[in-house]
Amino acid sequence: MKPAFAFLTIPSAMLLLACSKPADSASNAPTPPPVDMVAEGLKGYTANCATCHQVDGYGVSNMQPPLVDSDVAKGDPTLVIKVVLKGPAAVLPKDRPHYSNVMPAFDRLSDEQIAEILTYVRHEFNHDTPGITPDQVKTVRNQM
Repeated sequence: MKPAFAFLTIPSAMLLLACSKPADSASNAPTPPPVDMVAEGLKGYTANCATCHQVDGYGVSNMQPPLVDSDVAKGDPTLVIKVVLKGPAAVLPKDRPHYSNVMPAFDRLSDEQIAEILTYVRHEFNHDTPGITPDQVKTVRNQM
């Protein structure tokens, strides 16, 4: 191999590698929830949650916790489903921050309604957090 050939080949190969698409980095991004599920979740959130947690999800200081960037809302799907079904007092640790308003259990809502509301909350207030399916809610409800 001639030295000039090696001199041109190595930079060319490096340039090609630098310009190539990264190995499926987009496939690691969460799949956005279906638009209709988020729209129905907004309706459910407005009817059942916004009075306390506010339309913007920031809650009311010392009265209701914010849902924006909430560790509970964006965390373990099973835990957040239990919080909605039983209320936070029955599910969360006793030494957690307390607020003057107490969230009731929303077990009267259907699996579909809870999934839509939680998907909306996780999508809108905790960006890139995967949604909740009705099957997940059903499974948790049946285990309680």
